[in-house]
Amino acid sequence: MGTKQIRELLAGIVNADAVKDDETLFMIGISSMEISRFLSRLHQDCNIDVSFADFYKNSSISELSRFINTKYDFNRGQA
Repeated sequence: MGTKQIRELLAGIVNADAVKDDETLFMIGISSMEISRFLSRLHQDCNIDVSFADFYKNSSISELSRFINTKYDFNRGQA
């Protein structure tokens, strides 16, 4: 899952355009309710489960992308 896809999922929840890929989403003041909405959307739209704890450990868009790609092995078989 790329950073663009994560930004699309965040759209309507927070202004993800206000943060760079390597900056934490907490810099734009994301709340626990917004995190919950994002994680729910991630699960419903993409069948990807990320816990609150994993979100807090990987709270930038680029970290989330790496975490999801590693957890779900999305890059396997790609050159």
